[in-house]
Amino acid sequence: MQMYLETLIILPLLVLCYQLYSYSTRGEGRERQARCQSLGIAFMSFGIVALVFKSAPVAFFGLVLMMFGFRLLAKGLDRLDKKIFIDRCEDDTLPNPLTVSRPRPGGEVAVPENRPEDVVQLAACITTER
Repeated sequence: MQMYLETLIILPLLVLCYQLYSYSTRGEGRERQARCQSLGIAFMSFGIVALVFKSAPVAFFGLVLMMFGFRLLAKGLDRLDKKIFIDRCEDDTLPNPLTVSRPRPGGEVAVPENRPEDVVQLAACITTER
């Protein structure tokens, strides 16, 4: 019965925490950073405290709060003047040697514009796959 009551109390709290999370991530600029950092620290603190209790629903709630806290802290640490993205290269026009078609049974390889650097990259890719 105690676990049932804990679950009934925790579910509305979880919804409230999600609403606070959504509200703080909707802002822009420094306002968003400040809200995300402060709420992230609060969620992390409450999550760690909730892990102290030896009840499964409260511990699970603590883990969820900690995950919210990590996400909020990451959003709060995001740079405002982003111009460099690590998932994009300056020269994205070159074909990726890993996506070039496999060698045909006769040993031919399809290379899109026979540029020397593409051939070297493709040769390195084929020799390392074997």
